[in-house]
Amino acid sequence: FSIWLVAPPRRRRPQRLPMAPGSILLPARAAASTLLVLLLSPVVTADVDVDAVPPAHFGGGAVGRKFAQGRARGTQEFLYLSMPVDHQSTTGPTWKLKYLLEKSHFAPGGPLVVSMPGEGPLSRCRANQMMASLRALVVCPEHRFFGDSIPLGNSSTANLRYLTVEQNLADVAALIKHFREKYPSIPKVVAYGGSYSGACASWIRRSKPDVVDAAIAQSPPLVAKLAFPEYDTSNLVALASPDTRCAQVVAASMQALERLLVSERAALMRAFSASYHISSDMGEVDFMYGLGDSVAGAVQYGQKDMLCSALAPLYGRQHELTDWDYAKSFANYTFVAWGKDYFNQCFYNSTCMRDSWRDPVAQDARSWYWITCTQLGYFQTAPQKGLATRPRALTIDRLLDQCRYVFGMPEADLINDEKVKAWNDRFGGGEDLGQTNIFVTDYSDDPWKMASVTSEVLRSSWPLLLETQPFLLLTCDGCGHCGAGVPGARTASIMEQFVAALASWGITAPPASAGDEPKQGVDGTVAAFALQPGAPMAALGGARRAASAAPARPVAGLALAG
Repeated sequence: FSIWLVAPPRRRRPQRLPMAPGSILLPARAAASTLLVLLLSPVVTADVDVDAVPPAHFGGGAVGRKFAQGRARGTQEFLYLSMPVDHQSTTGPTWKLKYLLEKSHFAPGGPLVVSMPGEGPLSRCRANQMMASLRALVVCPEHRFFGDSIPLGNSSTANLRYLTVEQNLADVAALIKHFREKYPSIPKVVAYGGSYSGACASWIRRSKPDVVDAAIAQSPPLVAKLAFPEYDTSNLVALASPDTRCAQVVAASMQALERLLVSERAALMRAFSASYHISSDMGEVDFMYGLGDSVAGAVQYGQKDMLCSALAPLYGRQHELTDWDYAKSFANYTFVAWGKDYFNQCFYNSTCMRDSWRDPVAQDARSWYWITCTQLGYFQTAPQKGLATRPRALTIDRLLDQCRYVFGMPEADLINDEKVKAWNDRFGGGEDLGQTNIFVTDYSDDPWKMASVTSEVLRSSWPLLLETQPFLLLTCDGCGHCGAGVPGARTASIMEQFVAALASWGITAPPASAGDEPKQGVDGTVAAFALQPGAPMAALGGARRAASAAPARPVAGLALAG
């Protein structure tokens, strides 16, 4: 249930405001312009029915608690494989790639599924319904320069030159080679991922078709972009359904915050427990980015109802609200959704990102920013026309200045329009996947769909191939990144479609007696995870039957570009 504490305007009787079912309205003895919203929403659950787990900087508050199980450490033993720091050099240093192995459903003759590494530490490796149906051997590597996988011992700017998408794909290719030697019965290899790791699944199939036979890419940001204002606009459109007043109030709140950033900057930052940002070099950029993310995180991870419920007492009252009414309401929502320390994390502190290169465990914010600042962009700027969900002062120039500040990089290393074009020419830019046997899924509320196969998303054309490049855009309220917020029955249906597509490409579960045993001395452990009763194993129709009993489970490697 929710409790709303509302201070009515002076000399007015309390108004009856729209609230979620089960809410309680209490008049608050507070200043006339103060609006406090205390949310005790029923968002904490014992399980997570999606493949998407928000990154660590969204780990606090009510939303973080809901997804806590997806971050929990599994019981498997970490394994390691030596490989070059630089795959372009045959004589350079090596490092140990960390990975987990899940083989509780594996049968000899089953395919190898690589859960592509994402932009965060590796904690567990699970088989979802598709992988179990294929009787697959599942391997989950940790991305270089994330977690404690730090080649050369630190994340200095000099060492980060080895943090590239291409080096990551080469790591995965070397791991696949290792497993194909250890398990000669493996007939096919599938790359599977969501978000950035989903894009990498598509890119490795495109660039190394002799290594990977098929790719499943959920919510993949396939198109490199310098400025990415479409991300922001997509979030606002998502908030306009099912009640357009939510989008209106969010936009009005952001306009109020923009004005306060000019007129009462320090007081505003203190109201969000962001005092550090008042005097730090990049404090205003960090703060504005955090404001935008507070909205984006809710939409992206299927929690927009929480945001809209928090702001519902403001509906229809814009004419009587002050900028501080909007600010206090939005701050309270931010604290509840993401935690009181939201703005004190390294992800919203450029100085922390700059200075954290010596840590034995990588600062994920620094590593992810390096990839965006040098190769992929995705800078979530505010639209300069129309309504927005982040301050309009968050421009591409200020975000590029942030890159310079964090890494002290020479201008030649910084991403620019020419590098974006070269990347998209090389990897297809979402319009031409460049290879067959790639299945792309996107979700209607997910802002990252605007960097995916955009012609299909925008309904302008359908250049993808008929049978070997299937595309699914699932449309439903609250359906977010990598399927966050998607009902279990629909998730099961999507898994069934993956299995059907793979079967059409010759990738199926083995017969019961197929294949040979792994070679002696194979490394790996059996996962503790097992499918719930009724979950599919080999039959295509099993996923639909299991929809009510066992939705798809989280999979390591599905993280969030954020």
